[in-house]
Order: sequence, then structure tokens, then C-alpha cells
Amino acid sequence: MNKLPVSNSKNLLGTALSSGAVAPFLALAMGRRIALMSLVPFCLSVVAVIAGLYVGVFYGVDFIADLLRGIVVWMFSEGAGQNVLITVVAWPAALLSCVVLGYQFGFLLSLPFLDRLALAVELHEGWRPAGQGLGLLASALSVSLTMMAWLSGSALFLVLGLIPGIGFVFVLLGFLWTSLCIALDALDPSLCRAGLTLRERLALVGRHKLPVLGFGALASFWMVIPGSYPGIIVGGARLAARLLKSEAIGQGRE
Repeated sequence: MNKLPVSNSKNLLGTALSSGAVAPFLALAMGRRIALMSLVPFCLSVVAVIAGLYVGVFYGVDFIADLLRGIVVWMFSEGAGQNVLITVVAWPAALLSCVVLGYQFGFLLSLPFLDRLALAVELHEGWRPAGQGLGLLASALSVSLTMMAWLSGSALFLVLGLIPGIGFVFVLLGFLWTSLCIALDALDPSLCRAGLTLRERLALVGRHKLPVLGFGALASFWMVIPGSYPGIIVGGARLAARLLKSEAIGQGRE
């Protein structure tokens, strides 16, 4: 593949950062049709994320605290600091995990609406992939695999983050992992429609690490707000359309 010009790479990064920074409001800036198409997934998102918060507060915190207690007792000497550490870690971990589960459940429920929303954004950006896409079932499977990978990786980084001295390194890696998974979710409808397999999607991400991770990092801050993920999908579709256009130009296909 031909290497993209530096100016084009900077444009992609700018698109990624602007899309992630204002994700919940992006649909409003793209016209009435796209804004109206985001209403149904917006409502499903609100219900799903609020349900996730409820589960996190009333069940998730106790579950995470019990899970951590054995690890903390094993790693640190007994004292009042153990309970403080468990509380400090359990609350954000439980709330974030349950919100993400709510987010993913709502994502799957509203996937047909989000797919049409992403298509409208792609057309708005002047991109329509040739050929037949992978279909909604493949997209749903991809989203589910991303969710399981995110939860497994986050749990691992959470535990490793408790290691004295070097724990902050794993906290940073955990944030990058979250950013990647959120970006993959947001890009998924557009990349599935373009017919990209999982290996091809990961290769695309590898060629555009900074835009993808930059978008995911900024979008992750919006994820705890009910109703934000349709906007994140709009941002992901906008970024995906420009990534695919740049790839087509780089290959001389456009």
C-alpha cells in the first residue's frame, strides 16, 4: 500500500480528535435527517446506561469489592488502608464495567438503527463502499467479541494496576485498551459494511494508530453519559469513511 501524505495523516488525526471530542453533539451538526435517525438509539442508550448504573451501584460495587478483597489481603499487610484501597478501586471499576455492559447491550439492541445511521453519515461524507458487506449478524458478533475482550483485558489491567511502583503503567495500558475497544465498536458498522474481516480491520487500525486511539480516548470520556453512544457511532462512521477514502486514494482506487 502506498504511504499516505503527511498532510492527509494530519487531516485524519484532526477528524478523529474532533469527532471524539464532540461525539454526542455531532449528529446535530450533520443535518436534520441524521439527527432524527439518532433519536431511537439515543432513547435505547439512555435506558441501557441508566440500567447499567443501577446494577453497578447496587450490585457491582459489592461484587468487585469481594473480588478484590482476597487479592488486596494477599498483596498488602492487614490494616485500615486495605478497605480504603478496595473502596477507591471498586467504585469506579464497578460503575465503568456496568455502564459498558449497558452500553454494549443497548448497542446490540439498536444495531439495525445504528447501521442505518452510520450509512447516512458515510453518504454525508461522500463515501459508499463497493461490494457486499458482512451483514448485521457479523457486526453483532464483532461487537460481542470486542465487549468480551474489553472486559477481560480491563480486569487484567485492574489487577496489575495494584502492583506497587509500576501499577500506573498498567493503568495507562488499560486506558489505551479501553480506547481501542471503544473505537472498534464505533467503527464496526462502517467497516462491516465495507466487507472488512477482523484481520483486515486490525490491519487498518495498525496503519492508523493515532487517529483510532485518539478518537477512542476522547470518546471514552463520553461513554458514562446516557445517550452518548449514537453520537459516538456518528463520530466513528465519520472517521471510518475518511479512513476508507484515504486508503482508496492511497491504492489509486479513487
